Amino acid sequence: MIYKLVAYDHTERIAAAYKIPKGQVERVKQAAGLEDRPEIVADWPLSPEQAASIGSIINKPIEHSFDYFLEPYAA
Repeated sequence: MIYKLVAYDHTERIAAAYKIPKGQVERVKQAAGLEDRPEIVADWPLSPEQAASIGSIINKPIEHSFDYFLEPYAA
């Protein structure tokens, strides 16, 4: 499973998408509140705080006017 941090603008279009490096997946899932789930199978909405934390982990900018989701993809 591959995970991405995906940002949507106010028109629900993808504004940014960042692949989560394999070595950071567990930290990112913990920041998203998913540490007890081995895998997620649907898009997971993130609070602004969770998105900022994940952005910090993967060293990517977070635009606070976007809605963020942690999204799974088949490898």
